[in-house]
Amino acid sequence: MKMRIYKDRVEHLGLSISSRMAQNAAREMEDQAKADCPVDTGALRDSLEGIATEDTAQLVSPLDYAMLVELGTRNQAPQPYARPALDRIVSDVGSIAGVI
Repeated sequence: MKMRIYKDRVEHLGLSISSRMAQNAAREMEDQAKADCPVDTGALRDSLEGIATEDTAQLVSPLDYAMLVELGTRNQAPQPYARPALDRIVSDVGSIAGVI
């Protein structure tokens, strides 16, 4: 599972993203997702990692069921943790810049 904040996602707000912003966003996204992640054994929460490249922040998990928890299945209601974290980061970037 990968959730990314792409450069063009914040550029539509009239902003640019630097590597430092990507690092901060990746760290914050990881913290937010871990705080919101449902916990049974803790394996999913512990597997979440925020990774930054020069202009991209990602939230990744190597677990096959990470997206199933996020989006739900026919028998399991969604328990979003990644998308809310992504939305908060994008909103925070816009608020800091005074755009939103």
